[in-house]
Amino acid sequence: MEGVPHPARPLFLFFLALLPALALPGDDAFSQLAADALKLHPTVSLSPRGKYVAVGDSDGRVAIFDTASGGKRLLPRQGEPPSALAWSPDDRFLFVPVGSSLSTYDVERGKWHSSLKGDLELKFVAVSPNGRYLSAIRGHNLWVAGVEGGVWKPLTTSGTGDLLCGEPDALFASEFDVDRHYWWSADSSTIAFVETEFSGSDHYIIPGAKLPVFRLKTIDVASGQMRTISESNDEWPYLLRVTWHPDSNRIAFYRLNRLQNSAELFIADAAGLQTILTEKDGYWVNAPLTPLFVDGGKRVVVSSERTGKRHLYLYSLDGTLIRDVTPADLEVYRLYPTLDTKNRIYMSGVSGDKQELHCYRVALDGGEAENLTARPGWHEVSIEAAGTAYVDRYSSAIKPPSIWWRGGDGEPRELLPPSAGQRPCETELLTIKSHDNVILPARLFKPEDFDANKRYPVILYTFSGPRGRVVADSWDGWQMVWNRYMVSEGYLVVAVDVRGSGGYGHLFEEYIHYRFGAQETVDLREVLSFLKRQSYVDPERFGIWGCDYGAHTVVHAMLEYPHGFKAGFADSPITDWSGYDAYFTERYLGLPAKHKTEYDDSAALEHARRTTGDLLVAASPGNPIIRADQLAALEKAMKEAKHGAVANRLHVLNLADPAYRRQASGLTTLYSAMTEFFEHTL
Repeated sequence: MEGVPHPARPLFLFFLALLPALALPGDDAFSQLAADALKLHPTVSLSPRGKYVAVGDSDGRVAIFDTASGGKRLLPRQGEPPSALAWSPDDRFLFVPVGSSLSTYDVERGKWHSSLKGDLELKFVAVSPNGRYLSAIRGHNLWVAGVEGGVWKPLTTSGTGDLLCGEPDALFASEFDVDRHYWWSADSSTIAFVETEFSGSDHYIIPGAKLPVFRLKTIDVASGQMRTISESNDEWPYLLRVTWHPDSNRIAFYRLNRLQNSAELFIADAAGLQTILTEKDGYWVNAPLTPLFVDGGKRVVVSSERTGKRHLYLYSLDGTLIRDVTPADLEVYRLYPTLDTKNRIYMSGVSGDKQELHCYRVALDGGEAENLTARPGWHEVSIEAAGTAYVDRYSSAIKPPSIWWRGGDGEPRELLPPSAGQRPCETELLTIKSHDNVILPARLFKPEDFDANKRYPVILYTFSGPRGRVVADSWDGWQMVWNRYMVSEGYLVVAVDVRGSGGYGHLFEEYIHYRFGAQETVDLREVLSFLKRQSYVDPERFGIWGCDYGAHTVVHAMLEYPHGFKAGFADSPITDWSGYDAYFTERYLGLPAKHKTEYDDSAALEHARRTTGDLLVAASPGNPIIRADQLAALEKAMKEAKHGAVANRLHVLNLADPAYRRQASGLTTLYSAMTEFFEHTL
């Protein structure tokens, strides 16, 4: 890299024009990178009693591990990867949905038990708590079938493309971390579900537009009798985090106001709604975690960020606070629906230097939190209902993902080692202090033969937005696969979380309220200032890249910080917040009718004329979340800049398939383009 002359710019533009034809899976290096990346996130399912762990991979294979013996059973391939894996409550049957069919594997007999097929795709497959019924969403309606065979029976029939029964809209699910919209009662007699009704055929709701109507309903499985529990309105348009009380007669749920700065927790019964607590914030309320009923349903555990960090609190059902149940330095990411025989609850979170994710358990009656995953790194855990076993997808910055199981208080046992071909590289934590004494977390990725006396080109990788972080002691996903490859090619990569990033508490996020891009860009300047003072950095060769909100940050950096970065790669950037989705945008910028200036200032497009570096943007016209008009707004701004040289600095990689990050050919093309771009511009 160092001392090698760079090809002239026209050669890169010629390459980019031919890229869709050149960067095919036949390119072995990038094809292998893509294959490695797609293997990183298998579908993992722990059986309810902890006897088995099922793992489905990206090639459509499913393996079952016996947790007692460690034995592995590879099931006959079912074709495409399963959309999910579900178990019967007695651990006997594994249900594998693929497309419009659902196959049942009998673990005791070691053979396929039955198969349910239809002409509609199966989504959100679940098993009733008593093990008698299967449920799924088919054709926007809620259906059930008998576990021991039979046919699918619709419980709802009013579902259409504009009226979703028990099916979360994809955009809503993404922005509120919703994994399903229906829930079985504990006695398996009733299903609660959310009905989502849109007023038009375009389900992409932009800021200020009419939101869909959400209705929380219940349906009796035997009789089909339906009841409406609650319906959203203009002031309180969001219904979230539904869960049944253990008595199967009451339901808890949250509602959020339109500005998302107030949340109310209700319990509904035959007599009506009872308010348990109200959460308000001067900035916004991050959607709370699903509450957990404990002590036979007499008390409830809820989450709150009232201290600036997400903690768990124990309440009585009349709304009286009993105690804080989490340590002061713990930021809770997840509350598991588990209460063990010793009256302990389980959660995942970060503490200390906030680089590691661990699973903890704590007694509701007080005491210290116990770390169940003490090994340094990132632990994504699933726990069976009684809390006596868990499965752990473990990785660190230098250890590729592996899958472990632990029963009781015994030692963890590795079930699935890291996949071959994953090459680690050295990492180093950086302490970067801003001018106002705020620590900006960063991690340096460097080659094995790193020489502090040599000057390297540096690529910054960032997300910089709420609910997202890139600095962690984890292996991460497809992004870090490419980052490690670039390290092997002679670059340094610095992952950095600036103010506004998620995962560090509410106070660290609040800087972006009513203004996207400003604090992030200021902090990135501080990061570059720090790096330029390091002996091993080439101060003239800085690049930056990110995805989605991170891509938005890249656009701000390239347009508002001229001469800072020679090259930036933005994968699906948001460039015009008035055209992005209302669920996300209104939470931070408010309603456009009152905050037009804030929307305009958050776009960065007016600074296009200042651009001095090269910007490559990857986008798909069919992306359902970051739509084509986001790229069009950027292209228009660059074209209308005062001098023509600015327009020539924008390069676009159009990818036809919106799922290009999740399939081999698209990811191969992306990796190839990213690599070629930085090699020709840095």
